[in-house]
Amino acid sequence: MLCDSTGNVALRAGVPRTHPLAGKKLLTPEDFRGNRVMLVKKGDSRTVDAIRTELSAFPDITIEDTAQFYDMEVFNRCEQTQSVLITLECWKDVHPSLVTIPVKWDHKLPYGILYPLHCTDDVQNVIDAIAALS
Repeated sequence: MLCDSTGNVALRAGVPRTHPLAGKKLLTPEDFRGNRVMLVKKGDSRTVDAIRTELSAFPDITIEDTAQFYDMEVFNRCEQTQSVLITLECWKDVHPSLVTIPVKWDHKLPYGILYPLHCTDDVQNVIDAIAALS
């Protein structure tokens, strides 16, 4: 399941397959020490801002701001610079050179489909079909 029962998706750490953390099954924020951590810039997400605050307690973690919306350039930069990327569980297979590892924290983001409250019949039919799958 990509989202939990409340529609939230877990935030994880994406690292290059050659990164020293790549073989771990579970990470803690302390594991990011001595690394560059890529995440969206301050103010784009309250949840990611909380992660930023948590990681800022470690002066040997370098934080790099990324675009608000990740594209392949962000994933490629993570791989090329041997950085840690804060990413979503559901994006675990987006880039073949990265592995996604759970982190021991409770940070989750709301995730789903945005559509108008009063939408067209076609949009409502799609929403109804998706809801029938869950």
